[in-house]
Amino acid sequence: MTFLDNLEIMCKTRGESVSHALASAGLSPSLYPKWRNMKNFTPSGRTIQKLADYFGCSYQTLMPMDTTRLSTAETINVAIQHLPERDRVKILAYILFTYGKELPDEMQELRSDY
Repeated sequence: MTFLDNLEIMCKTRGESVSHALASAGLSPSLYPKWRNMKNFTPSGRTIQKLADYFGCSYQTLMPMDTTRLSTAETINVAIQHLPERDRVKILAYILFTYGKELPDEMQELRSDY
């Protein structure tokens, strides 16, 4: 996932536009169209930190991530972490209900997280 993928997911889960989030974080809303035109663009650390502060998330949440190296459980966990708390709890409850005692070993940590 690229920085822009992560930013767009954060905005979508909050129900706001990227331009609005940029403006609210003290950045120019006109940056978004420019960033979209640059393949795999990642802004400066200061810009990422401003957005992380605005969203109330960690710097790493917005950083680009190579999901090809993640296990299935790690990929699911990354996706789930971008959701609002109520949706995250619902999805994890569904996973635990569906798998029950047969939860794959790599996903056992989800059971202890919630």
